[in-house]
Amino acid sequence: MPFRIVRNDITKMNTQVIVSAADSDVIVGGGVDSAVYHAAGMEELLAGRRQAGRLKEGEVAVTSAGRLSCRYVFHVCSPVFVDGSRGEERTLKGCYEKCLALTAEKKCESIAFPLLSAGTNGYPAGEALEAAVAVCRDFLQTHDMEIYLVVFDKEAAALSGRLFPDVRAYVDEHYVETALEQEYAGRRGRALLRSAVDRESSRAKDYEPIDCYAEDEQNENGRDYHVTNRQVKDKREKAHSEKRSLGNRQDIRGEKGAGNRMPEAAFAAAPAAAPLALDDFIRQNAGSFEEYLQQLINRKGMTNAEVYKKANLSKQYFSKVMHGQVKPTKEKLLCIAVALKLNLDETADFLRLAGYALSPCSKTDLVFEYFIVRRNFDIFSIDIALFDCGLPSLMD
Repeated sequence: MPFRIVRNDITKMNTQVIVSAADSDVIVGGGVDSAVYHAAGMEELLAGRRQAGRLKEGEVAVTSAGRLSCRYVFHVCSPVFVDGSRGEERTLKGCYEKCLALTAEKKCESIAFPLLSAGTNGYPAGEALEAAVAVCRDFLQTHDMEIYLVVFDKEAAALSGRLFPDVRAYVDEHYVETALEQEYAGRRGRALLRSAVDRESSRAKDYEPIDCYAEDEQNENGRDYHVTNRQVKDKREKAHSEKRSLGNRQDIRGEKGAGNRMPEAAFAAAPAAAPLALDDFIRQNAGSFEEYLQQLINRKGMTNAEVYKKANLSKQYFSKVMHGQVKPTKEKLLCIAVALKLNLDETADFLRLAGYALSPCSKTDLVFEYFIVRRNFDIFSIDIALFDCGLPSLMD
């Protein structure tokens, strides 16, 4: 994935550019700056830094990397946080923007940032993270580059709790690990677990409330409201019954029982017809999974480039998926589902077509579900939440 948050020592990153949070004067600062100087070779790096001279807030100096494995070190004088009203956010974002522009200018393909200003400069960590993610997200819409945001210790990495304070509670509340250990113990364990996965593919929930229909149902004040498990089940059964009835009366291809696949001209007009659930639509249009995905992208009115950028996938990887050269993991498909803004039922259908199922036993799945039911389709925010919950990054 083009953007990733990692917990590591930035001097160990295998990127072409490493960014160091520098002091305005030509001195070795603390924290990340000190680590970079010692790893690169103090005298060599200081010699390059002296040539750039004193830096103002927001300025960047470029030096060689000494003993580091990267090609360049970017020394950034990031802002000191006072009260948030003195242009600190604009200056901080400018630091990231300048570094990314310089990386592209020097034809480098990867860069590693520390979380600028969040240490001794006093910038609130959550706000510093939001600024970094916003700039990287915008940059990747028009550029191909591997961007790493590197945090060193666990305390500094606990960031998403500030941005999404209830994501941990949601995951913990719905995680059934303890129940599984009790319920699936013994010889019947494997059979019961398989049964649970099959049930999951139908999206039957064992908890409430859930707002997967909140997009369609509103009260008289225009506000979304939650529905209970029983209401969800009744509504789903009714919807499936109506779709089966519709399928008996009308074929999307224009002729009941038509054996040929829908031509492109007819496909382009399909959105005007009565909408079908994703699995019903695909069932009526036989073909490979790659063809299913391309049709779905077309129906959403998106380009392939828009999808892989919003999914935070590389162009090369997405091309391999679309040509059937690689079988995507469930996590990668979840990223694509988020990019396409599929609701929870559509996401479950989409995964099932590739041989996967959403599972209440997976904390990663629950994090995705948390964002999908809230219609927050920002893959960067999801990756931050996964990272903060101690789960594998989407890039792993």
